[in-house]
Amino acid sequence: MNHFAPSIEFALREIAPDVADQVSLYAGALDLAESGLVVVDLERDAVALSHRACRLMGLDAETEWRPLEACLAAIHPDDRDAVRTSIGRLKQEGGNETCGYRVKAEDGKIRHAHVRCATLPDADGSPRWMLAAVRDVTEQTEQEAVRRDEVRYRTLVQSTWDIVFRIALDGTVTGLSPRAEEFVGALKGPATAETARTMLHPDDLQIAVEAWRTAKEINGPFDMEVRVRSTANGYRLLKVRLAPVCSASGEPLEWIGVAADITEQREAERQLRLTQERYRNLVESSVQGLVIVRRNGFIEYVNPSGAAVVGLTPQEATGRNIFEFVCAEDRERLRRDLRVNPERPGQCETRIAVPECGDRWIRYLANRLPGTESVLIAFFEITEQRRSAERLARNEERLRLAFEAGRLNEWEWDLLEDRVTWTDVPMTRDVAVHERHGDIFTRFLQHVHPDDRQRVSETVAKAIASGDSFHHEYRILRSDGSYDWLSSSARVHRNEAGQATRMVGVDMIVTETRTAQERLQRAARLESVGMLAGGIAHDFNNLLTGILGCAEFVEEDPNLNEKSREYLRRLRGAADRAAELTRQLQTFARQQPSEPKALDILEHLRSMAVLIQRALGSGIQYLEPADSRVWPALVDPVQFEQVILSLASNARDAMPHGGTFGIRVGAYTVEQGPEEQRLGLPAGDYVAIRASDSGRGMDPEALENLFQPFYSTKSVGKGSGLGLAASYGIITQSGG
Repeated sequence: MNHFAPSIEFALREIAPDVADQVSLYAGALDLAESGLVVVDLERDAVALSHRACRLMGLDAETEWRPLEACLAAIHPDDRDAVRTSIGRLKQEGGNETCGYRVKAEDGKIRHAHVRCATLPDADGSPRWMLAAVRDVTEQTEQEAVRRDEVRYRTLVQSTWDIVFRIALDGTVTGLSPRAEEFVGALKGPATAETARTMLHPDDLQIAVEAWRTAKEINGPFDMEVRVRSTANGYRLLKVRLAPVCSASGEPLEWIGVAADITEQREAERQLRLTQERYRNLVESSVQGLVIVRRNGFIEYVNPSGAAVVGLTPQEATGRNIFEFVCAEDRERLRRDLRVNPERPGQCETRIAVPECGDRWIRYLANRLPGTESVLIAFFEITEQRRSAERLARNEERLRLAFEAGRLNEWEWDLLEDRVTWTDVPMTRDVAVHERHGDIFTRFLQHVHPDDRQRVSETVAKAIASGDSFHHEYRILRSDGSYDWLSSSARVHRNEAGQATRMVGVDMIVTETRTAQERLQRAARLESVGMLAGGIAHDFNNLLTGILGCAEFVEEDPNLNEKSREYLRRLRGAADRAAELTRQLQTFARQQPSEPKALDILEHLRSMAVLIQRALGSGIQYLEPADSRVWPALVDPVQFEQVILSLASNARDAMPHGGTFGIRVGAYTVEQGPEEQRLGLPAGDYVAIRASDSGRGMDPEALENLFQPFYSTKSVGKGSGLGLAASYGIITQSGG
């Protein structure tokens, strides 16, 4: 057994004699088959190897038994755990197993080993020994790897979209991939270098020749771009890489070439350059400012327009921090915009500080550049726009205040769409007309006072037909059911065809103006009548003085009979009534002297309770005013009593069958503004007195002529028509 290593001889001695002979024969057979033997003592984890096994694993053949881990250390690290696991499984279960692993041989090279293992049992039947036949299969493994590489290469060449070809050392094309044959056509045998040159564009031939010469000199790969004629699309631009296939000694055997059609790519790059140049020119010449800044605010790029806003050139502005130019109070907002969400660009307005020019306003849009931390800010100056907007806002505010103060309302009527737009001023909230579309004019007329509808309808129709402007006044229904007087001015607009398209107008509530005018006219009438009544009263009073004096003189005659005295009493009664009428005329004419005093109205009314009840008569109940806190009023007490008794007298005549008459007193303050104008009174504190009865009331005609002198609803001889007129005169004379 001189072909065995000492370790195997020792191992065979330790194995049972009958088994040792069989193992010896097995070891000899393995050696003849160029395989090594490995014996593993599974109980001691010790290993014995034959000479061939030692050479394969790079171990010393003179060592007898060696530790299992020392042998495992010779196995490639990536395979070591798998071998250790297999030995452990055989140690536990016994049996046979086949595996492969890599080892570092005694020549230092990595070798591939094929191993077949079997266990031998001990006396008790448990695995005691493991025998392993180890064979070097490196050459077979490498040949198989080469075969697989060739299959991969062939598959790659046949499936790639690139053009693959082979060139001999003399420049002859010896092989083409399917894609190459599709591009230049199939070769009928090897193509000479001269034939290959005919496929190149004449202008690129010298480039290819120089590149081929350089590649052979350096014996390494080289790249070039040349135009090659294709069978289908004429000349195409190819990016070509040639690399040598060398022998083990480094000598080139042939050349392999790979080419990609980059015609579209180069055209796309050219178009991209043109587009970039076009956009660069657009950005450089844009009147809009464009700046690219990092998140910390430093400027990476700014176009001329953007730099000019702060009085710099692009070169001077680049590299500076944008916050240098932003007003301090606006910087935090800009910092937020520099952290914008790419999908939610931020738009805002801010001020920038420009030396020697003051602050300027800009409106900007900040958007994150995709794939970067930079932000693109597009902006334009809006300083003049903001100034114009501020002026416009001030003018609009003035106009709005003027409209509100004058209770004006602007409106526009789209005649084609039949749609009305109103300005939102208090007038439109008070007036009941609020429709915005539909049969606007018909609905509008429904809110016009019935007496004015025909006139309004004719005025509007005439304006639409003629295109003239118009102005008219009419009454319109309020939301509370009352009517307001409107003064309306409007103009009709027409299109190029002459069709009336819209009407624009302004309305103004003139109720108070008309009321004031009516008061003025009534005051003028009253003044005229008063002057006449005053003159008549003065002359009539002189006549009454003579009549009464004569009556008194005659009445003193002792010879008068009773019948004559009765006539004289009647004469004096008539004269007294005439004198009372004269006093009323003088009061109406304001010729009766007034002596106003600070009067406690409630207290004075209580003192008049008996007089008031007597004026009402027994059939009417007098309801005295309730206690309330009111300030004194400046009024003539006698004239005040005359007014109250006149009201009581009118109430008595209005309730022949009895009823109630009451007076209420309260403090009232007239505010400055619309209320002051509506009441025709200066702002201040007043005492409001309200008299009411349970009579049938007044008809519209009586209400219209309530304070007209000599107007009376009573029959002839029942009233002078001066009671309320005189009362009105007293009240106005007292500042009420």
